[in-house]
Amino acid sequence: MKAYVIRRRGVIDDIEQTDIKTPALGPGQVRVKVRGAALNPADTKVISGKDGGKFVHSGKSPIQLGFDFSGVIEELGAGVSGPEIGQEVYGHLPYSTKATQGSFADYVVIEAGAIAPKPATLGHAEAATLPTAAGTALQCLGTLGDIGTGQKVLINGASGGVGGFAIQIARIHGAESWGFCGAASQDHVTSLGGDHVLDYRRTALGDVGQKFDIILDAVANASFAKCASLLGPKGVYITTLPSPSMVAGKIQALFSAKRCEFIMVASRAQDLAKIAGWIDHNSLTAPVAATYPLSRLKEALKAFAAGGVKGKIAIEMDE
Repeated sequence: MKAYVIRRRGVIDDIEQTDIKTPALGPGQVRVKVRGAALNPADTKVISGKDGGKFVHSGKSPIQLGFDFSGVIEELGAGVSGPEIGQEVYGHLPYSTKATQGSFADYVVIEAGAIAPKPATLGHAEAATLPTAAGTALQCLGTLGDIGTGQKVLINGASGGVGGFAIQIARIHGAESWGFCGAASQDHVTSLGGDHVLDYRRTALGDVGQKFDIILDAVANASFAKCASLLGPKGVYITTLPSPSMVAGKIQALFSAKRCEFIMVASRAQDLAKIAGWIDHNSLTAPVAATYPLSRLKEALKAFAAGGVKGKIAIEMDE
């Protein structure tokens, strides 16, 4: 099959499309023909090997690229029940040093419990923008944050993929949100349901004047130490990137009822089904900033790396 790879970690211009062996199908797994994919910060990190990129994918050459996918099941492994051949599904590949596959490819093989039927109201490219970003937001606010009605939630990086979904998920749960983003993105975040949208260049986190139940640092440029004074008595700070400051925050939190958490998103059928239900009932939207054909993947990655993207970049597979 054809797949986009990088022979060794470097820069975006080093990626190439090549022929590789189609991944073998094991028990409990399904083979999916990829119809759509999407970009995530992890993609550029895997290419460079920086900012945690070495911890989310195997470094074995050739390094296959891409995590999110939407497509059609073509084959079932032994013991699989539920998913069916011909079913349209979506999900993401594992973020792990043991991960060797990439979704910018003809096929992926995935555990049957890590996929769900894609939203019926979306095409494959648009559906593929959901698994990592919306899944991260849901697992941060729901699983780690136990979000509920009337809670106060601060989202640092509210205009990005994870942040934009977190704003919407907070609204769905009846929580009040404060979103930090650039001035050019404020209208976008407001359109997603942000209750209070602040320009991070004009307002510092510490100047908000509120106590929060949840602080989601979606861009991982704050720390528990900086945010602890903003948390309520049992509040939780959640970051999307492991770092020395995160480890220090974990230690600091041991002496408090406040928590410091790190999220490594997992593709779970139940979460994906919940997200798809929200999409199909118009409770959640997939804010797609741009869609590129797979043949223009380098261009898409460069646009993403340049920053300022409001929402997600989707990738359509070449026919």
